[in-house]
Formats: sequence, structure tokens, C-alpha cells
Amino acid sequence: MLRWDESYSVGIRKFDAQHRNFFQILDNLIQNVDKGSDAVREVIDGLLRYVTEHFHEEENLMRTLGYPGYEEHVREHGKLMEKTRRLYSEMDAGRPDSVENVQLVLIDWILEHIGRVDQQYVSFFREKGLN
Repeated sequence: MLRWDESYSVGIRKFDAQHRNFFQILDNLIQNVDKGSDAVREVIDGLLRYVTEHFHEEENLMRTLGYPGYEEHVREHGKLMEKTRRLYSEMDAGRPDSVENVQLVLIDWILEHIGRVDQQYVSFFREKGLN
């Protein structure tokens, strides 16, 4: 089970709320992985829509405020989306280990991206007075 804790906070209420929701969605994925690819596909569809919206909001704020790591952060988002879409296609093709692979990639992403990559912008946004 994935659990949000304050170590994942980026200090921006809206983004923290969205990140908490990612944890809930991925926990839902973990709970549904044994139910087969249709259940997993439904969870991933919702996650991809939500993540796309979140990335757009995060990137817009970074661009507007001139975050110096903007381009690298956008590349990280793009890599995650591409990897998830590729694994999703493998799942559609019926590859036996694809459901578990999608789950592992998404869990790794949430822990790595929110826990490390997003933490890199915390001080920048704090200096800009955001919360």
C-alpha cells in the first residue's frame, strides 16, 4: 500500500493535493492488479488523464515564474508519459508481464519523481512566495 507523508510535500497546496491523489490512484491500481488488465486499464486511463492535467499546471507555473530547471523537468514528464504509453500498448497486446510492469513503473515514478525530482523546485517556489 502506498501512503502519502509530508516528506513528499512540495509546499504548494494544490500540487500536494494532486500528488496525494496520485498515491490514492496508484493504491487503487495495486488493489486491482489481480483483477486483470481491464481493471488495470481503467485505473491507468484515469491516471493518465489526471497526470496530463497536473503536468500541464506544473509546467505552466514553472514557465511563468522562470524556473531554471523547467526544460529538464518537462523532459522528465515526457519520459514518464512515453514509458507509460509504451507499457500500456504492451498490455493491450496481451504481453503476460505487462500489467505488473505498468504497476512497477508507476510506483517507481511516484516515489522517484515526487520524492526527488519535484523536491528540486521547492526552494524556488518558496522564494517566489508560493504555498
